[in-house]
Amino acid sequence: MLEPDATQEGGLDQAAVEALITNEKLDRFKLRKKHQEWGDNGELLPAAFDHPPDEAEVRKALFATAPVEWNRLPHFQDVTIRLIAQSGILGGSGGELYLQGEAATGKISLPPPLKGREFHLFCSEFNAGAKELAEELRDSTVWVTEGKKASAPLTYTTDLTKLASCDHMLVLLDACTWTSGDDTAKFVEHIHAAMRDGVHINCVHEFPAVVGPSRHECDFGLMFGDDWTPAHLTGGKTNLYKEIALALKGVEWRQPGFVAIAAKLAARVGAHKPIVFELPESYEPKTGPNRWKQTADQAADVAEKHLATAAEAESATATLADVLLHEAPSLPPAAPLARAPAFSPAYAASAENDANEFSERLKAMFSPTESSTENNVPPRADLVA
Repeated sequence: MLEPDATQEGGLDQAAVEALITNEKLDRFKLRKKHQEWGDNGELLPAAFDHPPDEAEVRKALFATAPVEWNRLPHFQDVTIRLIAQSGILGGSGGELYLQGEAATGKISLPPPLKGREFHLFCSEFNAGAKELAEELRDSTVWVTEGKKASAPLTYTTDLTKLASCDHMLVLLDACTWTSGDDTAKFVEHIHAAMRDGVHINCVHEFPAVVGPSRHECDFGLMFGDDWTPAHLTGGKTNLYKEIALALKGVEWRQPGFVAIAAKLAARVGAHKPIVFELPESYEPKTGPNRWKQTADQAADVAEKHLATAAEAESATATLADVLLHEAPSLPPAAPLARAPAFSPAYAASAENDANEFSERLKAMFSPTESSTENNVPPRADLVA
């Protein structure tokens, strides 16, 4: 079990723990000597190593069962306790277990938007991930699907002109929210618009975790840093955090978070309550490019270039092979490479090596050998050359 809280001597994921397990440290703790001592005293289980394990064996044994992480929030803690019993104590032999009263098993009946409104949620296009979160929640299994209490489909819009026609604004809080340059400034404008229209704001926080893929999660305390949430949104009547942000995690722990969000959306929705306010003179909107988009775009460009170059090289190699197989008899020795199309210099040496290796294999196939002579197979002198 992994402790996700860095303030509790945790915060290490599986890779970080494995990096700490080295032969040097095992020797420092005298594991080899202890293993011999335990064996002599009959304290080793039948399934134990019959030799002092090295770092690779310890890592493999330690994570033979997928790790779970400890959680202090009750609806996440239920999942952890269930997984400890399901995968740890029972080793998966008991199948999927259920914990009585576990939040993750809850089902929510969502009413339609309030009369006169069109959507449950407004998601700002400048709040990266908010729209995707709404879709993920909509498609999740937290809703009642049958009977008189069947849930209405969750609806959302990113159209700012429809903001007043929404029950709530969804605000996703993660490492990108307040660090996206011009996009953050535009997102803040959308928050201002929601407050002035009196649209209720629901904040959802991607909570830190050490299990599962990255979700741009971050510590909630960072929201109050000098360069994150604008000061006027952290206090007074424009305080974005006057209601507790709902925590959301990944993998097995995501479902109870969805149940909590769905339950809040399904709660009674009232009339919009506009907030009248003036922006403080000290407020300075963020500027500059969105570094998160830049990173994603750069990664996409690199991937596209690699795919194009790899395909180009593969095509060139295939052409060379075809030339060697079908046209070599009528070409001088250097012709195959000359006949090949131009391709990226970065792969030129590799492709030529492939062609040379292929040529050598052809030579071996068609050169005179004892077996070919015995079977009256004439050598291909043109290819050998």
